[in-house]
Amino acid sequence: MNTCVYSSFVFLLNTFLSYIYKDYVYSILFLILWLTSYHYHTKYTPYTKQCDQLAIFAILTYGGYVLLNKCSMEKKLMTFLVLLTLFTSIYLYKNQCQDPDEQKANKYHSLMHFISSLGHSLIVAM
Repeated sequence: MNTCVYSSFVFLLNTFLSYIYKDYVYSILFLILWLTSYHYHTKYTPYTKQCDQLAIFAILTYGGYVLLNKCSMEKKLMTFLVLLTLFTSIYLYKNQCQDPDEQKANKYHSLMHFISSLGHSLIVAM
């Protein structure tokens, strides 16, 4: 089975972490992302891809909003680490996840799931 199916479960950690921090919007968005990611990686269709992309857009938008409201001079390191995970995820998606070798591309995509999950966990914990 595709490694991305398993790595999608990391978004459930974000769901629970956001819930613990009482950010219920983030929690619901991550639950939706887990569902769309899991379905997309088990059934590749234009519809599941579009749903997953919509969930990703919602997470990025809300995460950016939360980051802008939480960042301050005292939180420079955390903000830097969040931005580092964002740019690393973008790099992986554009350069490695499109590899013609499907297994290699899926492994990089799985890595991207973990890195993006870490970045959003940092935002929640700020």
